[in-house]
Amino acid sequence: MTSHRKLTDSERQSAKELLDEIRSKLDVLANSDKDLLFALRRKIFKELSYDERDKPSARKAIKKKKWIEQERKCADCGEPMQFKYSHADRIHAPAGYNMDNIRLVHSECHHKSQSEKDYS
Repeated sequence: MTSHRKLTDSERQSAKELLDEIRSKLDVLANSDKDLLFALRRKIFKELSYDERDKPSARKAIKKKKWIEQERKCADCGEPMQFKYSHADRIHAPAGYNMDNIRLVHSECHHKSQSEKDYS
């Protein structure tokens, strides 16, 4: 598995500046209304999450197809696996959730592999 691309110092600075600009615009939109600011942040967070991960219904549909393709077995240990408790493990995170880029694993197998990669 490949590691994720790291930002350069210059790219990190540009990202910080963009974040500062977004925060400033959110403050203006909220006009000192803390509840509105909270709701705006949640909306932006959710939409950015969908940009990376797609919507939950789309992820669930892909996950279901992959579960059937893997004959309802964990891609790590090969043991039978319930759909409800399976995890979609992306092979290359930036490529997103699609049939060619995920494998389904038991929750325990996923946590173990993430820990071995020092992700968790």
